[in-house]
Amino acid sequence: MKKTAAVLLSVVLGLSAAMSSMAGEWKSDSVGWWWVKDDGSYSTSAWENINGAWYYFYDNGYMAHDTWIGNYYVGSTGAMFVNATTPDGYRVGADGAWIPDHNNIYSSSTVSTSKLSGNFYLANHPVSNNEGVESITVFGDRMTVTGYFKRLSDDGSHYEDLGYRTEVFTIGSADYIFSGGEQPDSHVTKEDFFQLADQRNGLALVLNCTVGNVTTATLSS
Repeated sequence: MKKTAAVLLSVVLGLSAAMSSMAGEWKSDSVGWWWVKDDGSYSTSAWENINGAWYYFYDNGYMAHDTWIGNYYVGSTGAMFVNATTPDGYRVGADGAWIPDHNNIYSSSTVSTSKLSGNFYLANHPVSNNEGVESITVFGDRMTVTGYFKRLSDDGSHYEDLGYRTEVFTIGSADYIFSGGEQPDSHVTKEDFFQLADQRNGLALVLNCTVGNVTTATLSS
């Protein structure tokens, strides 16, 4: 995790624990949510305390959700978890920070890394009509994906519906690719890839993996 982000947020929490963000209102579109302040500005690449809860906003202004930001986890509403266990099994404390020594999902006998092999497709939009992604969470070299999975058939002719499920993948050696239609495929950083994926912007999420180890992750238009 990014220790710099953890230190910065700790400072912010320490200085502003009793304060909320200035008055404003939530706005949304097909991409996501953002917070508009009374002066018309909005936060970018920053944490905001809104009505007593902490939210993180990307550099494009959209609220992060269902993901790790440094050592802190934000849930489906965007609010930072405190004194809780995250969906991928990690414990966070009263300040929201990950507790390193706490047992996590990967040491539990009840949940294990995916055994899937092949090419898998998920329509990267909110779940509806038996397709879409419920959540994508990344912690270190692990990625947890919940949604409707489809697997490319062995002959490459069609996708087989695997239904709604949660899979935990290893992504330590994965390549990240953005495929933009007529534009040549381009390699992107892990951070940029998951920022795009988190926006549920209609790009298809395609995973090529061997026994749960993702070799290539592609966002395709």
